[in-house]
Amino acid sequence: MTAWVKSQHYMDRELGEVSVRVLATARQFTARVRGGIVHLTIPRGVTPEEYNRIFDSMKPRLREALDRVVSPYCDGFRFETSGWSFELRRSEIVPPLHIVSTAKQTDGNIHYVFEYGTGLDFSDTGHARFMSGRISDRARDITLGFIIDRARDIARRLGCRPAGIKVSRGLRVLGHCTSRGVVSLSEKIAFLPDELRDYVITHELAHLTHMDHSADFYALWERYYGRPVAPLRRQLRGFVWPVIG
Repeated sequence: MTAWVKSQHYMDRELGEVSVRVLATARQFTARVRGGIVHLTIPRGVTPEEYNRIFDSMKPRLREALDRVVSPYCDGFRFETSGWSFELRRSEIVPPLHIVSTAKQTDGNIHYVFEYGTGLDFSDTGHARFMSGRISDRARDITLGFIIDRARDIARRLGCRPAGIKVSRGLRVLGHCTSRGVVSLSEKIAFLPDELRDYVITHELAHLTHMDHSADFYALWERYYGRPVAPLRRQLRGFVWPVIG
């Protein structure tokens, strides 16, 4: 491993999770996208300056690969997670290129119905992103209404004192902690089950003490979470998002 590479996995602010492998036999940088993760192979002996320059030049192509849309949407599509759910219904009444959402609360759970007009074709990237944006708006409501409170409760229980907790919009980066102690949680964690929401929340709270991904960071994160986090990492990587990044 090249000495300055402190971790084989890190979060890039533009591309999300990046997995780096250093090979003595590699003669050039190679990159591919698999499962929403950028996998990068680099030669041994690469300096940080060379890494940043070459990786930055590769980012437009990698971003395009990450943005390729395979729409899951269709009439009757349904998604359910902790505390809320939604479904899609094609409607002859809704104007052809419109989406109308309604909500119903039962036993503490919120169910949204998105009725969409007959002019929307989700094989079209623009139409699929339109629906994804409306669904993400509701996820933001859920995050602001419930998950931020959950994060504050976890922080109090653990004795953590973030300078603030706010909501962001990323899908590739689900959380961030600034050097000033402000924690950002993506609205997209509303789609996750509770155990993965807590995985993201405790990760960022651990960064209040350790801004790196050192062994001390992982030890603190697992103490905060209460059990090993590796199985949750695998679960999160395999999670099928109902929105488009």
